[in-house]
Amino acid sequence: MSVIYFLITISIVVAIFFLYAFIRAVRSGQFDDDYTPSVRMLFEDELKKAGDALFEKLDHKDLNQLMQRPTAESICEYIMAELRFAEFDVIRVRVYEADDSFAEIKIVE
Repeated sequence: MSVIYFLITISIVVAIFFLYAFIRAVRSGQFDDDYTPSVRMLFEDELKKAGDALFEKLDHKDLNQLMQRPTAESICEYIMAELRFAEFDVIRVRVYEADDSFAEIKIVE
């Protein structure tokens, strides 16, 4: 009988831990986007094709031919414009120059 009390106590402690983790995740905003994940699955192939096409345009190419001043910021703008032209609802583009150095464009709606 004491084993049952022990298991019930352990299960309550585990349940409280998971409840705490869930509340912390909700407060940090992890579950705020309830629309994009369901739609992302539908357009994943198209986004991969558009990303591959952009990669082909930019990888090991002379960027001076694509844009006037190829900085990380202008590359962000170029990628944002290309994806928006392909009718993707992109709200943020980030280009890394190094592990701790990047340029980012966000669209605030």
